[in-house]
Amino acid sequence: MLIDALSSAARRAGYAPYSGPLAALPKSVKAFPAMWIEPPKLAAVEGRKRGRLTYKVDFHLLALPAGKTPDQTRKIRQQIDADALSICLELPDHSEIILVRGVKAVPAPGSLTLSADLSAAVSMEAVIPFCLNQ
Repeated sequence: MLIDALSSAARRAGYAPYSGPLAALPKSVKAFPAMWIEPPKLAAVEGRKRGRLTYKVDFHLLALPAGKTPDQTRKIRQQIDADALSICLELPDHSEIILVRGVKAVPAPGSLTLSADLSAAVSMEAVIPFCLNQ
């Protein structure tokens, strides 16, 4: 559900969504700009039969540089940061996501693919409700 919500938000922001372990990213991304979504990790459970699940979610936004000047690179990085925030803020509009918190975006020091991309690693927590019917 989280990967589907992130993929939909990525498409609306103009990114081609991909998902899987980070090690598969370099060989899998075929279109740019791209979003790579790592498998969500369960971080906390509140409640026994009814409550909230908190998942730690990591994803990467990748774009190809339009040019080689520092100003062009800065503009692309600013756009990636703005897109990361926009994608995260859109998630609570998804019917099953209650809250998104702890959003952090860090520029990658180098390319994640063989295409000399610019990217940012984004992490956040997503809270969703659960109810066990017994």
